[in-house]
Amino acid sequence: MYFANTHMHSTFSDGVYTPEQLVDLGKKIGHKAMLLTDHDTTAGQHRFMKAARKAGILTLISTEITVVCSFGRFHLVCVDFNPANPAMRKLLENASACITELSHFLLDEGLKNGTLRKGITWQDVLDRYPEQDYLCNNQIFDLMVEKGIYKQDEYPEFFEENFHRDPSVKRSILNDLGYHYITAEEAIETVLKADGVPIIAHPTKKSKYFFEEEAEKYIKLGVKGFEVRHPSMSAEEREFYNAVCDKHGLYKLGGTDHHGMLGGFSDTMPNLRADPSEGYVEEELFMKLYTRELG
Repeated sequence: MYFANTHMHSTFSDGVYTPEQLVDLGKKIGHKAMLLTDHDTTAGQHRFMKAARKAGILTLISTEITVVCSFGRFHLVCVDFNPANPAMRKLLENASACITELSHFLLDEGLKNGTLRKGITWQDVLDRYPEQDYLCNNQIFDLMVEKGIYKQDEYPEFFEENFHRDPSVKRSILNDLGYHYITAEEAIETVLKADGVPIIAHPTKKSKYFFEEEAEKYIKLGVKGFEVRHPSMSAEEREFYNAVCDKHGLYKLGGTDHHGMLGGFSDTMPNLRADPSEGYVEEELFMKLYTRELG
């Protein structure tokens, strides 16, 4: 019924489920195509693609990158690019290093200030997740739960006291550490040169990741589509971006992201409950992307 879901996260970024578990859950929902869009990394792609092939589910290499722009930041879903492209590899290395080094800094700061309970070091985190190049507060918290330092329901307190920071503060910390977020222009250009498809993720005013008046600017820069289905999007926003895509001949994607069954947070965060219909993509729309019908 729900042919494709083209936006979801695994334990290789800030998701609850492993790549294999996501495929199993997606198949139960009825998905025939799925994209794993882990933040700033492709580390989980091999496992996801292997599981998808075994389950008879169509997929393409993809990731979701946080980029900075004139109004702050937004998320760019990058699909079907060449992962061996040197510039693309460098971009992903920088993007994942930003979050990983920020997490390292905030962990050490929390331990030093006493807002984090002692019991692990950064090296413990690295040892626990040897396959991963993107490490955020989720991996730190999961490890501390494993060691009995925190309980699962203590996550909100853990996060707010130690890892919640204003975006401008995060950027300042990263600058001091010698890192910087990628600009939207740089990311779009790099994805295109790697033969990929850059898509604006969940373009909503509420999330402050994107605004209607910015659409034309980023289309001129080379954006090839917009998400038109996402639990955070209003009916008006879906209608607007559907029209934008029709006008310019762009791809239409969508997914449940951290919401609903595939998000895995529904039990602990009721605001993230969503029906699969909130994020699925119809077969015709997905196959246009899969065959690169629009370039």
